Amino acid sequence: MLPLESVEENKLYWVTAAGVPVVLLRQGLQFYAISATCSHAGGPLDEGTLQGDVVECPWHGSRFCMRDGRVLTGPATVNAPRYEVRVHNGKVEVKRIGDH
Repeated sequence: MLPLESVEENKLYWVTAAGVPVVLLRQGLQFYAISATCSHAGGPLDEGTLQGDVVECPWHGSRFCMRDGRVLTGPATVNAPRYEVRVHNGKVEVKRIGDH
């Protein structure tokens, strides 16, 4: 969890959900979260380059859509898992889809 006021727009944040590294992005009132581990070779997406809602892995250049985790360009071929994000009591919370 992160305090809402500390989450800047268009900046990548490394957080965890159930012990799994996740990259979080805020754009306006929308929040997006996908696995922070590149599906190609395990690169740290939270250290990647952000252009709009697309993050590029710093290791080999795979590009993922932050909105849904889709691979846009390889070498990665597997989509990044997407996570649910909600704001609750002034905190940004991230959880795996399907967890309660």
